[in-house]
Amino acid sequence: EKLLWVNKHLPKIGERVIISPDKGCVGTNRDFLVDDHPEWANAHNFPGTVIHYGNHVKDWDDLVSHLLSHF
Repeated sequence: EKLLWVNKHLPKIGERVIISPDKGCVGTNRDFLVDDHPEWANAHNFPGTVIHYGNHVKDWDDLVSHLLSHF
């Protein structure tokens, strides 16, 4: 479901999406991690920018605006 949503709303980055239970083992300092519970799944070791869904962004439209402002 997550990947389908990304492909629909953010098709330019669809091929760059990684879905993993261990957020700290993937990514670079140029990547974004969007998570509703970044305190779980080793997200504190993610090398890029962590976006706390529900805290930093309030809804999907807000998230899309936030991400697109970085491109």
